[in-house]
Amino acid sequence: MISYLVGDYLIHNRSKTGTAMNLKASFIQMNAVESVLHLTSSDEWKKGVDQYIPGKWGDLNVEGVKLRFRLDNEGIRININTSDDAKIRQTVVDIFKESDIEKANLLTDAILDWRDYDDLVRTQGAEKEYYESKGLNYLPADGWFKTMTELLLVKEMTRKLFWGAPGKTEKNDNPDNTFDKTSDYNTDDIEQGSFIEKFTLFDAGFERLSIVIPLKGDARLYFILFIKGKKSMNVVERYTEFLEG
Repeated sequence: MISYLVGDYLIHNRSKTGTAMNLKASFIQMNAVESVLHLTSSDEWKKGVDQYIPGKWGDLNVEGVKLRFRLDNEGIRININTSDDAKIRQTVVDIFKESDIEKANLLTDAILDWRDYDDLVRTQGAEKEYYESKGLNYLPADGWFKTMTELLLVKEMTRKLFWGAPGKTEKNDNPDNTFDKTSDYNTDDIEQGSFIEKFTLFDAGFERLSIVIPLKGDARLYFILFIKGKKSMNVVERYTEFLEG
């Protein structure tokens, strides 16, 4: 009995120690993210970052936290609320890289049915009857998307399609392989298209900061959308996701 109690006590304390270490690591990572956000929201930040190319992934070490980051403008993306049907369809096909036109059309029709204001079902789309038949506790909005993550509710959407694999190296993006590999998250793989990457809800007045922090076996992703004023910076949306592989 004494051996059992001692063993149980040790397991309990290991669990508490592990939780504390995870909380500490998360706190340190969040501080690093906030530091990069404040850095990139300043007007002259690029002078302090060596070899940074706008719109490309760059590497930073923020107080021991190794990360990849990219700053670009929402104006380069397709507005999923205001773009016409043909533009959205072509963008979805581009994400699939024409490898599966049928799946691209299925997903496009479902997105357009979610966005439009009627109950008419497109050829391969889905309206409220489909979501009800699946026992889901939500129905299509029949209106504009309120957040990008609302896309995850649409028929045929997957987390892999939505999030993709941000932070991967584009061709000739990192020829010297300068990123210190401290995890199994292979940043040298080629980045594939994704819905969070190709689409937006905002216009060119907004900036997007993307940060990937490689972990053991996966990575943590942060998307931060903000708008800069003359003397201030306002964050309008934040997304966080764990990435595998």
